[in-house]
Amino acid sequence: MNVAVGSSTEELSSLNQLQRYHSRNFRSRANPKGEDISENDKNTCGSQTRDCLSDRCVAVVVSNFETYPVHENIPAGCMREITSRLMGDLDLKIASEFVFDENYWKQRCQQFPSRNYQINEHGLTWKQLFFETHLQQCLEEHDSHEEGRRGLDLLSVASYSQNYIFTLKTQQLLGHPNLDLLCQAVWNSAQ
Repeated sequence: MNVAVGSSTEELSSLNQLQRYHSRNFRSRANPKGEDISENDKNTCGSQTRDCLSDRCVAVVVSNFETYPVHENIPAGCMREITSRLMGDLDLKIASEFVFDENYWKQRCQQFPSRNYQINEHGLTWKQLFFETHLQQCLEEHDSHEEGRRGLDLLSVASYSQNYIFTLKTQQLLGHPNLDLLCQAVWNSAQ
């Protein structure tokens, strides 16, 4: 057996290395007998026996979205798939910052008590409709006698939704929320 080492005998060395190793055929779980697989079968994803890596990645991102939200450097098709699988009760602070898909916000709007919403009154975006309606409901349900925690909740809602609130209409105010603080929270966050 010729064993060659060195720069002048590079070809012999490579040839020797190749002779040591034999090629192996790998069989997938879907194809245990090692039969030929047609090109159509190779390109299909999400079949019953195996998932695409991209499908698994989307599932992992969705299950961890609240802890590790992402939106940058993800292809648009994958991001649509991620937002279509997100839960409707995702934390609003995270959703406001990281979810831009209008279909997601339309589904969130459909969770409101039955009202006849006119998207044209809310900048023609479901996200704006959602946050204006959500803040409206928070204001209408606010009780000034429970000012402590609920007052802070109202201010936090105003701060994370301030980018999407342009018009705010209320039917009634049962309590007397501090509108000065509310407006300051929206205004200071906007600057």
